[in-house]
Amino acid sequence: MTHDEMRRQLAWAQGWTEITTGSDGDLYGSPPGTADPDEWDTVPDPLEDDCDAALLRAWCAKQGWRITCCHDEGAAWWRLSSPRRRGLRGEATVDAKEEPDYCRRERVALCQAVLAVVEAGGEA
Repeated sequence: MTHDEMRRQLAWAQGWTEITTGSDGDLYGSPPGTADPDEWDTVPDPLEDDCDAALLRAWCAKQGWRITCCHDEGAAWWRLSSPRRRGLRGEATVDAKEEPDYCRRERVALCQAVLAVVEAGGEA
């Protein structure tokens, strides 16, 4: 999955609509809960931005998901699970060989774990 595909999937899961690629190559869409469908904003990029990753973690907590992060021998590992639905969980590990930048490694693993829960039927 490409960077933009993952970013688009995460935004859809969080309730963004009308997501499109702008003339500048960035993703734009209508944020969740927007009353005016013509109101557009830049789609968050939790793969690259620490603030957007923090907002994604907050969104996960709002869903009632348990969030666990671990760092082991240069790898970032995330597990998300739903206490409301036993067995519903997503895990992702990204190691230094896959992503040399430590902070980005953690963000990528978080995004992959979120998508795994959503794909497994997590209620978004």
